[in-house]
Amino acid sequence: LRIFKRNKHSLYPAILKWLSKFDQIKDVVVHSEFCASGGPHLRILVLPFLFLIRLRGKTITYYAHNVVDNFSKIADHLNLKRGSLKFKLFNLSLKLYYRSLNLLVNRFVVLEEIIFDRLSNFIKPQKIIVLPHWIRIRKLNISKTYAKIKLEIPKKSKVITSFGFISYYKGSNWVTDIASAVPDFHFMLAGGEAYSLKDQKYYQKYYQNILTKSKKLKNLTLTGFIQEKKIPLIFAASDICIFPYRDLIGGSGALSLSLSYGKLVIMSKPMFRQMKNSLVVRHALLMSKLTESEVSFDLNITSFKNILKKLDNKNYLKKLQIFSTLLTEGWSYQTMLLKHYEDVFGQETYVSRNFHEAKTF
Repeated sequence: LRIFKRNKHSLYPAILKWLSKFDQIKDVVVHSEFCASGGPHLRILVLPFLFLIRLRGKTITYYAHNVVDNFSKIADHLNLKRGSLKFKLFNLSLKLYYRSLNLLVNRFVVLEEIIFDRLSNFIKPQKIIVLPHWIRIRKLNISKTYAKIKLEIPKKSKVITSFGFISYYKGSNWVTDIASAVPDFHFMLAGGEAYSLKDQKYYQKYYQNILTKSKKLKNLTLTGFIQEKKIPLIFAASDICIFPYRDLIGGSGALSLSLSYGKLVIMSKPMFRQMKNSLVVRHALLMSKLTESEVSFDLNITSFKNILKKLDNKNYLKKLQIFSTLLTEGWSYQTMLLKHYEDVFGQETYVSRNFHEAKTF
């Protein structure tokens, strides 16, 4: 039921109105991305919204798609000046915000171990479930040659792709700097404006700067918004996917999507260090016989060039393929959906008995 619009204060009353029509349903699932829609000001209204749901005698499962425990990590992303009164007030309000959530929500679901660690500083650990993005393998029926022709990329170029909305914390501007320093590779920024920030003047300036740089670089493609049907084209042209995140504030859907198309992946050290406690990541690293420095890079040109040099080494590529494949298998939908069902919905009696026997979901 498409009954509300993002970034509008009316979204909460609209949802509550429709929830009142389902009085026999006692369990409500709320998905939330911190500051994704409407920013911190609209975010405050989540608390009275959840309170009114609880007031109707319902239980709440709260999917925290990302968690920020200190605004210093995303200050530049939100154009917050560190040390300013506004910055201090925002940080001070975080504790109150999460403590209030703890009182209103019955259980939380997060997408990464690091997010569990952050949230457990404010929420009882027993109330938090960790369920990473699940991956379902997708077949590419498009040749690399065809994809490069359609995207106007030189046939002989090795293509390095950064997939996802253009934003500061994902390191989009870092990719433009690297592209200008490494002309022997073709870089692709596969994504458009961040929908949650596109109306902000500071973000428009940030995006325009990237757009201007991309027009000057022959070895950089800025795709803009990608229609879902064209996503396979992007991955068909890509040799490797990179994730130059300055910080990890939630599970990376872009990483999961890249792995689902069988792409080799490497990530920034800030991102890897926040993921390496995952059993899946540790197992993949151990079995591929790779080191942290071989699957991640510091956000500087020298470190990234050291990774690029390895791409001519067949043995390294073979190990990186094992690493990426093991990540895919560890987070496969066959494993994760069943775990998701058992952890979140396993107590419900109305679910079909044949669920465990189902071959497709």
